[in-house]
Amino acid sequence: MEYRNTFYDSEDLSLLREYCRECGRVEHYARREVFLHAGAPADRMAYIDRGSICYSFCGFDGREYTGAYGFRGGFAVDYAALVRRLPGRFDLRAMEPATLYVIDYEQFMRFAERDEYCAAVIRDLGDGLCFSLSERLLEFYSCTPEERYTRFLDRYPGLSEQLSMREIASFVGVTPEALCRIRRRLLGR
Repeated sequence: MEYRNTFYDSEDLSLLREYCRECGRVEHYARREVFLHAGAPADRMAYIDRGSICYSFCGFDGREYTGAYGFRGGFAVDYAALVRRLPGRFDLRAMEPATLYVIDYEQFMRFAERDEYCAAVIRDLGDGLCFSLSERLLEFYSCTPEERYTRFLDRYPGLSEQLSMREIASFVGVTPEALCRIRRRLLGR
């Protein structure tokens, strides 16, 4: 099954995809291999040609949490850290074998500075990521865990078969035990 981050469907981002394909270095990642490490320089981004990426981070309690996913046709990037030249906040890890077209910060900036249209493409990328994050944040505060789980299933049909219970629970914001109870309740309906 193929999944998409819908804001990547913007026609403007096709120019950035092509730039990554033309100027980027092809890198292959095995399942669970890390593309970017939290705490390390977030000095590159990639177009996801094949596979998918999981964005995870370490919480205050030392546990790993899943924050987002990136899919084929999208980009693997810790955007805020890249543009601000800060250490990365996420581990970006392949969920399955992945092929990425990687550009570094300097290439990213050359693209952004080519002309006003390219600068607008970069703004579109940032806007899309910001919108996606704000939707996710609102979902955590306005939906019950059960609603978040059913939205996950609707948004990513079939993905639950590829992920562990722990990974799904982390994305939904519950413990694996709570997710088991939610699943039992939904099956009982």
